[in-house]
Amino acid sequence: MSRDGSLLARGYGERPEREAEIDLVAMHLRRLTWMPRPMMRRRMLEFPERVSAAAKKEGVQALSSRELAERLKSFRLKLRRRGVREELLPTGFALIQEVSARVLGMRHRDVQLMAGWALVHGALAEVETGEGKTLAATLAAGVAAWAGLRVHVITSNDYLAERDATHLAPLYDAIGLKAGCVLHGIPRARRRQAYACEITYASAKELAFDYLRDRLALGGNGARRRHARRCGQGTVMRGLVYGIVDEADDILIDEARTPLIISEGGASEDEADIRGALEFARRLESRRHFRMDADRHVELTSEGERMLDQWTRTTYRGSKPHRFMELAVQAVAALHGFKRDKDYIVRDGSIVIVDEHSGRGMADRSWSRGLHQLIEAKEGCELSEAMRPRVQSTYQEFFRRYLNLCGMTGTAWEVRRELWMFYRLPVLRVPPHCPSRCVGMPPRVFMDMKGKEQSVVMRVEEVQRLGRPVLVGTASVKSSERLAAAMAQCGIKCRVLNARQDADEAEVVKCAGRHDAVTVATSMAGRGTDIPLDDVARENGGLHVILTEMHDSSRVDRQLAGRAARHGDPGSYEMMLSLEDDIWMNASGTSVLRPVIVFLMRGIPWGGRIVLRLMRYLQKRIEKRHFRIRCRLVRHQKTLGDLLSFSWEEAR
Repeated sequence: MSRDGSLLARGYGERPEREAEIDLVAMHLRRLTWMPRPMMRRRMLEFPERVSAAAKKEGVQALSSRELAERLKSFRLKLRRRGVREELLPTGFALIQEVSARVLGMRHRDVQLMAGWALVHGALAEVETGEGKTLAATLAAGVAAWAGLRVHVITSNDYLAERDATHLAPLYDAIGLKAGCVLHGIPRARRRQAYACEITYASAKELAFDYLRDRLALGGNGARRRHARRCGQGTVMRGLVYGIVDEADDILIDEARTPLIISEGGASEDEADIRGALEFARRLESRRHFRMDADRHVELTSEGERMLDQWTRTTYRGSKPHRFMELAVQAVAALHGFKRDKDYIVRDGSIVIVDEHSGRGMADRSWSRGLHQLIEAKEGCELSEAMRPRVQSTYQEFFRRYLNLCGMTGTAWEVRRELWMFYRLPVLRVPPHCPSRCVGMPPRVFMDMKGKEQSVVMRVEEVQRLGRPVLVGTASVKSSERLAAAMAQCGIKCRVLNARQDADEAEVVKCAGRHDAVTVATSMAGRGTDIPLDDVARENGGLHVILTEMHDSSRVDRQLAGRAARHGDPGSYEMMLSLEDDIWMNASGTSVLRPVIVFLMRGIPWGGRIVLRLMRYLQKRIEKRHFRIRCRLVRHQKTLGDLLSFSWEEAR
């Protein structure tokens, strides 16, 4: 844990933008990147015994409520004076463990003690799903807050932030701390009150945008800016001192490139230009007039450029031909790259972006450079006002500014090198409390989408007759609704959880573990979702998860499968795929291989295994492409920072 956090506790603490040269070197020498020593893991494995010894030495369990409160108060004063030290951790964890057992009825297990130790030492703890990461965070958060550090517990969404803050509030009250919660839409005064608490629960999005607003409030130069930073004048937050990131690989890796932009109303795009650009884009043919890669970057061919030049000279009558040409290229991406009920939904006559990682609707987000207005025109919606950015960042840049950063997740080992390169976060694998009872069934691959859906419906009927709940995972809103309709035709009652039903998320998750429940969900039902089982479902084998598509990241598939067999319960999962899934259809060259694939599927008994390996290869290729993009993002941010620094020096 950084020592400078307590020194900045009185002002607006944050880390200056790091020099990126060492990160750039690490990108080119990935295999030579330093990783945590085995000694760190050995100390983590030995730590629960030290906590148990400290509890016996202090006689914690024999203390009365009054004596325990006095011991907590004296220990907190000791931490404030001496800071977070290794020799004080066992006693601090033992006290919080005892209070949790008395107040919440839950005593921290060894796996949670080890995860808490890893968090305090600035690592990322990989904890198996269902092992209690939420409770483990209270150990590090409590000790850090006792020492005077401002703690942010960062979740994937508002639902998890509110759930965890409400559930753990009695524990924090009992140890003399106050926990606040920041949710979307609450007024500025309530936000300031939540950040004034020792521990604040919030989603990554709310934290990042509050930080950007504070950057605007801290504007100015010289002595005025330095004074504002020292006293936090006009700000809502109190700096970025200590952050505990739940589901860290999702926020720090998968959403690292997510643009965070605060905009203000500007001149709207000319409606005639928008509709003219769409009309031109509809005349173009793929491969003949344009090429579009997997990241929706459009490049016109020579024939397409000639058509655009001719269209601009003969049809366009505006005063900004270069802007119209840019809109025309954006229109191609809007028509062919962004799909309804996958990338966005239409709600109450407006476009709502669907987050590609969480599957949730983002009503307060909009695309820039006229793309949002083009999609509105494409869907026949009223055009909104174009926005002009005032300040912008990314999750990657935002989290690199924390003075102390740590996190937890169930799927970090695959990206451990990237986490070290970008955030200096070593990954420590925490052994599970008890062996998993999850049963993985062999995956199946079907020729087409229709055959897969029929087999999924039959499989759901089969599992439901056994008295077990079923969770069917899909990759888009459209596919979840299509699969739910197919089940309804066969008389299967199911509930759907996607971006359209996000308001009912808590109720759907609460009922998904009943023995007769069938739930069709996007990745919303993945990370951080704890599906409680009833007694009948537990006796009959627990929750069965069916994954109907591969996502862009194998870690998302693992998280969805991890909804089964939590907390020592039984469970199972299987994967049912088709050759018409997006991961196969969007890959280049697969259409040429289709006759070979058909032969393998129908002519060779083990051909399906080969096809499955090909699909996993395509998934790995997508993951590597996203990694290269994140590397380019770091280089771009450094270059931009150097240019802005040069411009500032010239202005002085």
